[in-house]
Formats: sequence, structure tokens, C-alpha cells
Amino acid sequence: MTHNSLPRKVRRPIMVAALLGAIMVTPLASPSAASLKDAIDFYKRGAFDSAAPILERLAGSGDPVASFWLGSMWHQGHGKPVNYRTAHHLYRLAAYHGNANAQNNLGLLYRDGRGGERNLVVSYAWISLAAAQRSAVAERNLERLTERMSPAKIMEGQQLAAEYLEWISRPDRQACVGKEKKVSAAPATSNPPEKTRVGVVLTSTTGVSATTQAPAVTLRDQFIVQLGLFRNPNGIAKLERTLRGKGISFSKKAVTIRGRSYQQFRVGPFPRVDAAKKTARRIDKILHINSAVIPVPS
Repeated sequence: MTHNSLPRKVRRPIMVAALLGAIMVTPLASPSAASLKDAIDFYKRGAFDSAAPILERLAGSGDPVASFWLGSMWHQGHGKPVNYRTAHHLYRLAAYHGNANAQNNLGLLYRDGRGGERNLVVSYAWISLAAAQRSAVAERNLERLTERMSPAKIMEGQQLAAEYLEWISRPDRQACVGKEKKVSAAPATSNPPEKTRVGVVLTSTTGVSATTQAPAVTLRDQFIVQLGLFRNPNGIAKLERTLRGKGISFSKKAVTIRGRSYQQFRVGPFPRVDAAKKTARRIDKILHINSAVIPVPS
């Protein structure tokens, strides 16, 4: 018996059922069923109204990647009114979970004094953590930021980054959110916020890059590579063995910052900044760190 030979009363329910079955094969994703990938795809296509409820649900359940993308919406004004405080909060939640994009963008907000105090030391700490994860955008931002800071402030930024890294490694890291205000150094006020900036929204692997025209710095005759500050005795011993094994001469000095003792490692001096940067790149590749090239302190 063919379909057409069926009675009309029988054919109609079959056709309706077939139509419903075809519709159900490709259902529209609801915010509760949609995934993070769906939300990011919506974001990249500019469908911010579709991305927002998914990201809000996932960020509310503690997803750091969703917090980053939702923070970007508030930061850039994509589907949301620009609100730096909200972006600041969301970036911090993701940054304490080790999200490099959020760490970079949080550093930019601190650099520009948006959503909170302007503090170049805190900015350096967060951007350096992102750069340590091999974020090319963060590496460029860190290089520009370093040109604006004194060696002493860079050292404070490295010390603060070490503290943040300890917190990020803790199982109760969410309880640490917001505590950077209790340990941050006094904000740098020597340079006004940048008036010329190009903000670019990039993919989730690179975050947001702000290209700045940094003020010119007065360079001295010699430069050094500041590796950073280290506390763990086993890590310090391994660092020394590695540097010696690679034929890299270094100096080590005990320093105390905010009541905490560290070993400060430096390489150099070098007569030219390009020679110092070449050595810094080599050291960073060997040790998987982000060192800083600074003028020899006077």
C-alpha cells in the first residue's frame, strides 16, 4: 500500500509527524543547551545578543574562558554598554584561573586606570603572567610598558607577579580575587594615561591588544637583563645550574620587598640595548620566563 492510497485521516498525521521530525533534526540551540563554542562563534559573527546569555550562564558557573569573553563585551562595548568596572571584575575572575587573555586585558585596564586605580606595577604583574604563557600580544604590551617604568618599579612588578602566581596555584584561588589591592605598590603617577591608542579585538588566543605611542625614555650607556625574583631554594639552585651550564654569567642579590625575601638575578651589563635584548630572548627561551631589559640603575 502506497502513501497516497492511505485514507486522508491517516495520511495527515503521518505528514505532520514527518514534518515535526524534520524540524527536530536541527533544533535551535537554547541558551541553556548551547556551548561555549557556540557563544564564541556568535561573538565572532557579531551576534552579541545571542552570545551574551550563553556567556553569562557559563561565567556564572565559573568558566574562566566565558568570563574573559563576557568581560570583552563590557570592555569593548560589544552588545553591552562600555563598563570598565564590570570588565575589570570579569577579567579578574578569569585571570585567577590562569587565563592569559584575561591577565593581559586586566593589565591594560590597570595601565590606563579604567575600572579601578591606575597602577603600572600591578599592570606589569598581570601582563607579565600572560606573556609567560607565550601570548604574543602580552609580550608586545610588556615590552612597551617596561620602557615606561623604572628598574625599581619593574622589580616590584616581578615580585607581585610571583605572589599572584602563588595565589593562582592555590585550590582556593577564587578567595584571592581582589586581594591585589592589599599588596599592590603605590600607583605610578609620573605619566598621564595615553591619549593615542588603537584597540583591536582579537580571537580568544590573543585577547585585546592596545598599541600605544609610549613616551620616549632616556637610555643610559649600559643595560642589564633582569631575570626576576625567586624564593624557592630548589628553583634557585636549578636556575643557577642551568645558567652556568649554558655559559651565561649572572649576578645574584638578596632583596626584601614588603617583608618577603627574594633572590634577584641579573645578567649583564651590555653596552647596547640590542645585545641585551638578544640575550634576554635567549634566556627566556631556555628558562621559560619573561625577563626585562632595563638601563643600569644609577
